[in-house]
Order: sequence, then C-alpha cells, then structure tokens
Amino acid sequence: MATKYIINNLANQTISGDLDIQGKLKSNGTGVYRALLSQTGPITGDGFDSNFINGLIVGETYEITDYVAGDDFSNVADVQSGRIITFDSFWTIPESNSYYPGLTGTTNGSGNGATFDVSTNGIGGGSLSINSVGIDYAINDTITILGTDIGGTTPLNDIIITITEVTPLVNATGCVFIATGTTPIIWGNSVLTSVGNIVANVLENTLGDDIVWFDDGPFSSGVYVGFFNEYINNNYNYNIPPNKTQITTPSAIVPIGYSPDQNVLTMASFVGSFLSDSDAIILSVLDVSGLPFTYVPDSLYLTPIEIKINTPQEETPLISIDWFAEGGDTDFDTYYIEFPPILNVTRLTTSIRGIATAHVHDDFESSDLTIDLYDNSIEDWVTVWSYTLINQNYDAESSADLHFPGNIDVTFSNIPSVSGIRVTSDPGSNQTYHDWGGLHFNFFN
Repeated sequence: MATKYIINNLANQTISGDLDIQGKLKSNGTGVYRALLSQTGPITGDGFDSNFINGLIVGETYEITDYVAGDDFSNVADVQSGRIITFDSFWTIPESNSYYPGLTGTTNGSGNGATFDVSTNGIGGGSLSINSVGIDYAINDTITILGTDIGGTTPLNDIIITITEVTPLVNATGCVFIATGTTPIIWGNSVLTSVGNIVANVLENTLGDDIVWFDDGPFSSGVYVGFFNEYINNNYNYNIPPNKTQITTPSAIVPIGYSPDQNVLTMASFVGSFLSDSDAIILSVLDVSGLPFTYVPDSLYLTPIEIKINTPQEETPLISIDWFAEGGDTDFDTYYIEFPPILNVTRLTTSIRGIATAHVHDDFESSDLTIDLYDNSIEDWVTVWSYTLINQNYDAESSADLHFPGNIDVTFSNIPSVSGIRVTSDPGSNQTYHDWGGLHFNFFN
C-alpha cells in the first residue's frame, strides 16, 4: 500500500514521542495515536478551492471525470495519461489510389482513441497524418494499421507507428493524475474522482508501531479496519487489548457532497477480531436515519480519531466489581453503587464486555467528569479520576464519545477501606454516560 499524506500546513505538523533509529515512536506508558482519516469518491470544486483545506491528498490518484472549461490543474498533477505529439512511421505504400480517414489500428500499450488519415496516389506515394490524438499513450508505444485497411496486403503494407513524444493531457475529462501539490490554480466546478483508498494523516503516534488502514478486501463498504503493521507482517503478538484501548471519534460526520438537508452520519468504533482475537481497530460510518441502519462508504473527510492503549505491567486485581450487577444504572448523569469493603486500594482500572461511553450534548460546551471512591476511614468520598470532556461540536452536535474501556488506569495514595464508587458529570446533560451494562472496575494494591 503506497504511502499517502496530506501536506496542508506541513510546517505546523508535529509528531511527539521518542524517535528510534528505525523511525518508530515508542512509549513505556500509555501509547497515543492521533490521525485525520480521509476517504474520497467524487469531489467537486466550489470556486474557492476549499476541498481538503485548499488541497488534494498528495499521492492520491485522481481522474477528472467532468472537466469544466477554465479550471487548471496543471500545477498539482503527475499526469498518468497523455496525447500524441510526434511519431515515426514505417510502411511500404501499396499501389492504390484512395483516401482512408479515421483509421485506428492496434497498440501494444494502454493508449486508446488515436486515429490517422492515410492517402495513397497509386504510384508508390502516400501520406500519413494524425486525426485524433487519443489518451494514455507513452513514448515508444507502437500502433499498427494493417495493410489490408489501405488497399494492400498484410504484413507487407502494414503501417508501424512509433510514438516519440507525448504531451500531458491535464485539463480535460478523462485525465488521470497523481496529486503532487495542494491547491489547483483554478478549481471552479470540475469533478475529480479519487481511487477512494483510506488516507491516514498521522499527527502523533507513540504506540511503538504503525497502524495500517484498510477499507476494501473482505470488509463491508463503509467499514474501516486498522491493523498494527507488525501484525500484518505475521507478528501475532501485536494484538490490540480490548480492555486497555480507548478510541475517541466524532459522534457525527458530514462527508463531501452531503447537502445541509441530508442526515449527518454516525460513527461507531470498537476493538474487533478478523483473523485472531482482538487484532483490529474497527470503525464504521452509519446512516441511522432509517431502519435498518446502513453503512455509508467513501464517507471519511479529515475525520479526527484518537486511540490510546494503556500498557502497564499486568497484575491480578484484588477484586473486580461489575457496575451493573451491583445495581449501577446503564445511562445516567451521576450515580453511585455500594459493595462490601475492599481493603488497601492504591490503583483502579476499567475493563468491559461491550461498550461504555460518555458524551456532552449540544446544549453544553463541556462537562467535568469524576470517579470517586468512598473511603470508610474518613467516611467521605475521595476523587481518584477527573476529566473535562469538551464538546467540539458545540451548537451543532454532541461531543465525541469518551470510551471507558482501557481509558481508566489511575494510582493514588492508599485508601484503607473502599465500599463505594460514584461517577459524576457536572453539568449533567441528560444522560452524559451511556451503555454501562458491562463495565467492570478492577481494584489493585
């Protein structure tokens, strides 16, 4: 899979982490992966060149599927198709006297559409000229016009045409090019169609390995799957731990070409399995406006994603508490549960079967989240974890989901006796927390 990247604001892009000689980024604690994911089908200029923040995806292959006169892509294109400029020819002219217009012949390359006009005078003379230049021809391609098409015989009177020069066919419908720059000179209303492969613009990666993304093959259209690079190379130790992985994505996205009156799309994410247990990050983009829900392909447009993987040394917890089994609500703003005392607690983690999230609704700019433990020795609650969840889509949509599996791993001063957990949100936003039916809290000393 070819490397692709978005070059916009390149001078301002940074990668944080310790860089080793192989170029991988490593972390001994929590690994972080932040990227902008894009996948494109047809995209149309709007006169302001604002698609992809004034640019095209460098390294992506585009075809001009509808060229509008006046647009100019010549500064951004490594053109893969071309038209004939000059050619050499070799032929034995037959003794015929006629005019043969628009002959196509056959080529040994991938070019098509070139036609030629042939004239013969009956006394061994003749002429050959190009009628239509065609596209996709390369230097040294040959075109053969049979002698039988010009009143002679084959192979004696065959015309062998060798292409000696081509010119890039940039500003025309059918041009195929690889993007090499950011902003076309003029992009008014022409339609470009990319090959549509997912593109990851990685802003930070301290996971210790690259994530390679796929959106084709055995996967459903509209489902995007990320594997560790080492896993693809048959290193099956590079699985993704579900209980220690937090994935944060927008709760809603608007792809290119969606009009304001269309439904925004919902994005879901989880750790899943394809070839072995827990080997992939799986994202899906869904239209939930009707039933059944449908996957929507070609829908990512500079979509931010953050993956955190907690990698501390494995330990056996003192005990694990099932939030729901102990009476905890599944959807709430603030809730607490009680249980028999757990002695000498210094660390708390979360794990889950399913999902457990929090998000801020569109009436609120943010919410302060906390997890408190009840300390019997002082008969009061002690805050052991806090987080301010920002609504990036304030006035538009609810915030991105904060996923609790793998997100919580905190240590604190010894609490002699713990007999309760309280989870709060301030302000509450009419069920800040969702789907907590399978969440477990793990206590360690």
